Amino acid sequence: MKRLLLGFPAALALFTLLGSGCQSIIGIEDRTYDKSLDGETGGRSNGSTGGAGNSTGGGGSQVPSDVSPACREYCELTKQNCTNECNGVEDGRCAKDYKLYPSDVVCWNVCKTIEELELDDPDNTVACRINEARNAGVTGEVWTHCPAAGPGGAGVCGDNCESYCSLMDSFCAGDDFKNLRDPDCVAKCRGLRDADTDEIPDATASAFGEKRHHDGDSVQCRLVHASNASASPSTHCWHAALAPKPDVKTEAHNPCADEPGVEPRCRDYCKLIAVACQGELAVYEPGNQCEKACEALEPGDSTEQVGVNSIGCRRNHAYNAMLGGADKHCTHAGPAGEGVCGNNCDSYCTLLEAACEDDFTSSEECLEECEALDGSEPMSPYAVNAIEEGNNFQCRMRAVVRAFVDPDQCESAIGSGDCQD
Repeated sequence: MKRLLLGFPAALALFTLLGSGCQSIIGIEDRTYDKSLDGETGGRSNGSTGGAGNSTGGGGSQVPSDVSPACREYCELTKQNCTNECNGVEDGRCAKDYKLYPSDVVCWNVCKTIEELELDDPDNTVACRINEARNAGVTGEVWTHCPAAGPGGAGVCGDNCESYCSLMDSFCAGDDFKNLRDPDCVAKCRGLRDADTDEIPDATASAFGEKRHHDGDSVQCRLVHASNASASPSTHCWHAALAPKPDVKTEAHNPCADEPGVEPRCRDYCKLIAVACQGELAVYEPGNQCEKACEALEPGDSTEQVGVNSIGCRRNHAYNAMLGGADKHCTHAGPAGEGVCGNNCDSYCTLLEAACEDDFTSSEECLEECEALDGSEPMSPYAVNAIEEGNNFQCRMRAVVRAFVDPDQCESAIGSGDCQD
């Protein structure tokens, strides 16, 4: 049984190839739809998106025989009503980003996966999406109905993460992509930024303009590329991976990673690390202490990986933890940095000054005292559920992070209370 294919927000709108081609957006070579593949592949193209020959209307290609009447109706309605215009309706939300599919081929392929689902979800149907696509044309409210009409359903006809994981299972199933899939895909996907509910960084919106849902670190971007992998898996599967890493062969930038220069935000970092580092490997306790402590550290750059005491470095190591290296990378991604994303004592003193200003003496004294503590040396692991009380680095670090929400913890953070010999 396949996973539930649900929420596909307005993000897909930006992958518009009517006349401009994929290379104009992310540097991917444009290819054309090969009509001869219809009989062999059920309408999948030999390239990334297909071009003008993909119309189901007059003068276009013949609809493959395995495309059902319901999928034909669905794809025609989305093509007519979910476009780059708003059907005359004036609204601040009516940006030109509601086109759902780059070609009929991709729409047909995605629709067929929805039909194949065997789940007791009355909303996760082609019929639900047809209704939403039709409503988009009747009301003109494309910002409401087109995301729901997409392959995911946007919370109306489904769920973003279940949708994304089902698409990956369907279109990136080969051995070449086995490292891109994860048995805990849905749970880990919950840590991704949702561009509709979490918003996106201003710098990303400014850099990408109308393409902001197609590019940048969000579940929406992954949904775009997971869908388009039905036509060109070699190009789009790695774009759609949970952790947005560069291409392993060319080191090309992943369009679903934030661009260099975009400052990572605490809300995104904390959401991600809460999913990537759990249980014995957790580096923060439940609540808002992560965001409070995060705000005291330098944001840095989204591309930073090693040697920088920043949230950018920590967030990238949270992604590394998500890829299966949690036992190694969670402590790098945590508040201490463990010598990879900042020196342990530098991190401790920065946080102590921010959380316990009245108890802070000076950076020099703090560093000298910290460096004499057991467990402060580089590569000393840190996890909140594996800390022994006493005057050691790990106990003090946990206390100083707690102090951001409970000032009484400052006593332990400076070596008294729970953290004294």
